[in-house]
Amino acid sequence: VFLLSTEEAEKYFAENEERKLAPTEMALRQEINFNSNQRSSWWWLRNPGEQSNMIAVISVKGEVDYKGESVQKKSGAVRPAIWVKCK
Repeated sequence: VFLLSTEEAEKYFAENEERKLAPTEMALRQEINFNSNQRSSWWWLRNPGEQSNMIAVISVKGEVDYKGESVQKKSGAVRPAIWVKCK
């Protein structure tokens, strides 16, 4: 189980609209950030941001934010990924 990289997020979600994250009720109860205008939450990626205390994210608009958010922020959503090997 891992977080997507900026490259993977752009590859597997080609358009900004596809990258938007509609949070679950449980996530909203955990007080993650929710932008009611965009009907979306921002979510963490695994790449470092522009500064040592930041991590790249996908914004509420579905854009890759290379600058990132502070690692101290608790309001970001998590969109875990896994590889499944099919026979």
